[in-house]
Amino acid sequence: MAAGRIAGSLIKTPDGAVYPSARALPSLGRGIGHALCGWWWPSNPWTASYRRERGDLGEGPTGWLSGSCLLVRRAAFDAVAGFDPAYFMYFEDVDLGERLGQAGWQNVYAPAAVVVHTGGHATARDPARMAVEHHRSAWIYLASRYPGRRWAPLRWVLRAGLKARSLLARRVRSVAEGAAPQRR
Repeated sequence: MAAGRIAGSLIKTPDGAVYPSARALPSLGRGIGHALCGWWWPSNPWTASYRRERGDLGEGPTGWLSGSCLLVRRAAFDAVAGFDPAYFMYFEDVDLGERLGQAGWQNVYAPAAVVVHTGGHATARDPARMAVEHHRSAWIYLASRYPGRRWAPLRWVLRAGLKARSLLARRVRSVAEGAAPQRR
């Protein structure tokens, strides 16, 4: 039996598009499929499964909710020690949602509540850095799910893959912006 509920709204962008705000918890399979195919096949089954974009997503339980609009009881937030300060940006809400679920709280998507999120300001100011931060946060999240010596080879592969994807994202953005790719 759940200790209580955490609620997250339907989130729209200023132009009215629906932002995927109720998602499944990441898994290795979904993450790898999304990372490899999301660039050239945005509607791939792994990304769609993670973002839950297919079908009518009505009110109900979900793995995690977007931190841009989240109603959480103070007792629940305090019980899991709130947001993990290891995350600068990205994945802090994924981590929080997972820890709340493990503590017996239920993440519930409530699409009757609608908010407009004018996000992306930090990303727009420095897209290359935010791409790096996104992949760094993905590493923190995934590495913490596979601790110990037994999982070290998997963590090495994840680290290398996320680093490669981060570098590729920076190059793609540089080319899209008309600049020569940066080397570091």
